[in-house]
Amino acid sequence: MKTLLLLECKKAFQNKYFKMTLALALAVAISAGLYAGISAMNRMKIYWDFHTLKDGSMDRNPAFSMLTLYNTWIGVEFTTWGHSLFYFLLPMFAVLPYGWSLAEERKRGYANQMIVRVGRKKYYASKYLAAFISGATVIVLALTANYLTTACVVPALRPDAAEELYYAVPPDQFGAWLFWNQPLLYDVLYIVIASIFAGLWACIPIALSFFTTKRLPLLCVPFVALIGFQYFADQMIAPEFYLELSPLRFLQAHETYFATRGIIILGWFAALIGIVCIITWRKGTRNDVL
Repeated sequence: MKTLLLLECKKAFQNKYFKMTLALALAVAISAGLYAGISAMNRMKIYWDFHTLKDGSMDRNPAFSMLTLYNTWIGVEFTTWGHSLFYFLLPMFAVLPYGWSLAEERKRGYANQMIVRVGRKKYYASKYLAAFISGATVIVLALTANYLTTACVVPALRPDAAEELYYAVPPDQFGAWLFWNQPLLYDVLYIVIASIFAGLWACIPIALSFFTTKRLPLLCVPFVALIGFQYFADQMIAPEFYLELSPLRFLQAHETYFATRGIIILGWFAALIGIVCIITWRKGTRNDVL
């Protein structure tokens, strides 16, 4: 199993789609960090210059904590194009590196040969793990790159509750206590959550490969379904319970339209794992190899 997993990971990390997706995700994340950080610092400079007196003192609160890394990195900042584009494309960033691999190998007959040699369980398990790792890797590297890029421009001042107006992390936000006490751990938590979701989402096309080997539907249909779910939830469910149900929003480390709850995040993780397991059990273990 270890050898097979290493082989699948090698195929996942060395294929051109992984490299292209990682390059695109990094480009969006890094450019977003530079744009948001430089724009924020320029706004603060204008504020400080305007309210600085000739003797060097200020006629207003300098509000240093109004601008900090913890409300400027892509996870919490929500006013620029980079933030919107990255989180909208996050599901696609997850599936493009290796989510298509089983369909491709089934189409070429390679999957049947591997099943005969190593067995279904080992082959499918290695496929899912490689897809999970590749999808999670793209997101964790992109978000980390954005975080470090922003940190090079904006100081990591501790959030001040007196400036709560400038932080979109209210008391009922998932992990809010951590944000106000250990903001670095809060940001790490949301990077991990986004990466886990990306890894699990990358497994969905693998599971759907039992139904079709066409790459475009495998990668795009789940994404379109997710957008459709978000629209339905926004119209019918979320306003009733004031809960954020869409991963496109609750993966962001700030309050969106509705409140983010840990139980919703865990529910999505469990649902994705359940979908993968059920499809694999129903189709993967019963289909004839030859």
